[in-house]
Amino acid sequence: MGQVQMTLSIIWKGTEGAELSYLVDSGIPVSLAGKPTNGKGSITIAYLADNTGAHKIEWGLVFPNKTLRTLAATASIEGGAAQDLASSNEESQIWKSAGQAVD
Repeated sequence: MGQVQMTLSIIWKGTEGAELSYLVDSGIPVSLAGKPTNGKGSITIAYLADNTGAHKIEWGLVFPNKTLRTLAATASIEGGAAQDLASSNEESQIWKSAGQAVD
């Protein structure tokens, strides 16, 4: 089956800080150890995933006692075009969401 290089990007308006608390690709938790899980305005994580053709990507972005606006998440596979996963106008304290990217 092999693996593919995945890149998840989450962006939001402003420079409020947030942390990616978990990331799951097609039911398999992605290890965030040693990855840049904290960001101010954006977080980008690169990881390897099984080459399944379609990737259901789930995540949790945590920002205690804050409200983030204009959130968007995209994914790219093997450096390809960014595919929209999900977006939200406004979230308070946590943004749990999911989307699908396809080879």
